[in-house]
Amino acid sequence: GNRNQVTYKETLKQHLLPEIEAARTEYGVDLAFMQDNAPCHKTNLVSRFLEENHVPVIAWPPQSPDRNPIENLWAIVKARRQKKFGFPRTRVALIDQIFAIWEEIDLDLCETLSNSIGNRLKECIRLNGRPTKY
Repeated sequence: GNRNQVTYKETLKQHLLPEIEAARTEYGVDLAFMQDNAPCHKTNLVSRFLEENHVPVIAWPPQSPDRNPIENLWAIVKARRQKKFGFPRTRVALIDQIFAIWEEIDLDLCETLSNSIGNRLKECIRLNGRPTKY
């Protein structure tokens, strides 16, 4: 369904805060949260919620998929889902297919994409913000 500031805040409360707390307490790691510039992400309600919960947010320029590794991961999931299952007949089938592919994603792939952020940023600077190979 559609996201608005209230549903987005609830998602953050239910899913993001426990992950950040686990990273802090179990691993001693302080995470910074990265989100795009969707309208519901930038509201005062969501910004206050993140501040009140001491969640550092990475400033992210608008329209910046070249710098966001999750875009690559979703493209991989989409391609693998299409190759394995073809066209889904229902919304439920599509969701099931995405979860099936997601469970097969190798953590090394996620690490490789995550570790590429430095090169992504350097390339973006080199090209003055123009599109990159990423």
